[in-house]
Amino acid sequence: MRLTINHSEVSHERLGTEPVNKLLFKMALPSVIAMIMQALYNLKAGTDPA
Repeated sequence: MRLTINHSEVSHERLGTEPVNKLLFKMALPSVIAMIMQALYNLKAGTDPA
């Protein structure tokens, strides 16, 4: 008998069992990095004389 685990089930389980600090680094940090990169791009794009 083979047991299969759905990825979304693992995510929901992780949200209920892991410490908040660990979840913040795993889930929020990539979003924060993406927002910082977008802000830097917008600063650069705003200074181009086009």
